[in-house]
Amino acid sequence: MKGLVFGKTFERACAKLDDIRENYELYRLPIEKILRTKHEYVITYQNGDIWRAVPALENRRGSKANVAYIDHEIDEAFIPIIKACIAVGPWQAYNYY
Repeated sequence: MKGLVFGKTFERACAKLDDIRENYELYRLPIEKILRTKHEYVITYQNGDIWRAVPALENRRGSKANVAYIDHEIDEAFIPIIKACIAVGPWQAYNYY
């Protein structure tokens, strides 16, 4: 499964991804790799799940995922762009935080 966390800012997206990481710890899913730089935050789990924190920018049109968390402070103009990113089957889901 691929997941994207869209934040109004990159910092807000990273904070939500940290919350997701804490929830994964409850399931005792081992982390394979964490990549955290000034502009990128990606967590890869051994079961194949990949989570990425991204700011809500128009250049994210090419991003694809099964699941997305959307910051409630994001401008409504970006919501159709974000929803297009979660068009990867077999199912799609998004939630506001």
